[in-house]
Amino acid sequence: MAPRPPAPEARQGEQVTFEDRVVSQHRLYESLHAREHITDTDSGHDIYLHQPRLVIDTITDTIDATRTPSPTAS
Repeated sequence: MAPRPPAPEARQGEQVTFEDRVVSQHRLYESLHAREHITDTDSGHDIYLHQPRLVIDTITDTIDATRTPSPTAS
């Protein structure tokens, strides 16, 4: 596993940048051992409005993955 990047911290008077946000999301993704981290959505903030099929398909895939036992699970 690659070393974790340092956690971005905003001090009083500073703002968290977009890059800080991306780093934080990647750290969350890694800590959850997620299968996939979708970032290229061609969507604005309200992804459910702009890309509803992507949202539905991702939720369906997640549900299916929880119902299917992992080959490495005991």
